[in-house]
Amino acid sequence: MRYVKFLISENCFEISVGGSVYDASVGGDSFSEPGWLIEVGGYRETGCDLVSLEDMIEEYLNLGAEITVDDQTE
Repeated sequence: MRYVKFLISENCFEISVGGSVYDASVGGDSFSEPGWLIEVGGYRETGCDLVSLEDMIEEYLNLGAEITVDDQTE
């Protein structure tokens, strides 16, 4: 299983990439890849390769990826 998560809030814009793997003989494990984060106040973490991310998202959408939205505004 793989995921790409976009978080947009009043304090930041964040992209998280990761997933999990499972093998019956050894069990499961989760992993994360470098992300992208820009916060109010200037903090930045920009390790994610956005060009690769664009290609990956296009591939997932072509494979029928599920898109969910969680709106927590009042």
